[in-house]
Amino acid sequence: TSPGDRTSPGDRTSPGDRTTEDDNTEDEEHATKPTTPEEPDLPEFRFFEGNRYPFLVFIHVKLPNGLTGNCVGTLIKPTIVLTSAHCTSKISPQHIMVYNHYFNKKHMRHVSHVYQHKSYNERKPDHDISLLKVST
Repeated sequence: TSPGDRTSPGDRTSPGDRTTEDDNTEDEEHATKPTTPEEPDLPEFRFFEGNRYPFLVFIHVKLPNGLTGNCVGTLIKPTIVLTSAHCTSKISPQHIMVYNHYFNKKHMRHVSHVYQHKSYNERKPDHDISLLKVST
């Protein structure tokens, strides 16, 4: 064998088993494409200024004990956010703020109403869903 064909003691592949970037071209062509486009063509759904993923929002919650919590939501309509019920359970709407990718007052919106799934139980993972109505 030539010096370039030697393998290290921990290498379990033989020189003939190694692949190069060119060998993976066919696999990349047949790879599953993402289901969400990188830049969705949904300008009417852009939340605040939008960005790479304009449908994702940051939810900041002020808990009754004075602590704060954070969650993520998905904008499903211009003023409706889908999120987890465990994030909004027992929190009044005025203590929930929704932001786009910037965490500042300019990009903050208040929540006017929380619609929690009627069967949500914080002791079980079922029905852990709520909708937030965001003020405009």
